[in-house]
Amino acid sequence: MTKEQFESYGHEIVGILGVAGGNGLDVIDLHSTKKIYGFDINKDYLNACQKRYSYMGNTLELVHCDICDPTFTLPKTDLLIANLIIEYVGDASFVSLINQNRNQVEVVSCTIQKNQADSFVSQSNYISAFDPLLSIAHDVDAKKIIRLDFKKS
Repeated sequence: MTKEQFESYGHEIVGILGVAGGNGLDVIDLHSTKKIYGFDINKDYLNACQKRYSYMGNTLELVHCDICDPTFTLPKTDLLIANLIIEYVGDASFVSLINQNRNQVEVVSCTIQKNQADSFVSQSNYISAFDPLLSIAHDVDAKKIIRLDFKKS
């Protein structure tokens, strides 16, 4: 899904919310991308990501942050990717982040996971690893996000 986002939107500067251990970095064309920002609240994920993608050098800048902190400011980006993150921060916090940084971001592209009937993640041998996330997972309605009060420019 991240590859499709990169191919669909022109970009030189990319931001990835919830970059975790890499979330799509492997599909970035380093010839056409000048800067990549990866944001995550989990320092261990960022450390793993830094090791995994060290070949990207200074093109990749990983930022340890809480995107729900109202003082957090995004750097200028052509494309901000927010895949499977809104479910954890909530739609109101996400819209607030975008409103607060609307002059910094040209295009926001996000993917929302539809909840399964009995779980918010697909069945796999690793499903129990997601149990700690149950307390912060939100149902997200894409139509509601679109209707939320984005400030007009």
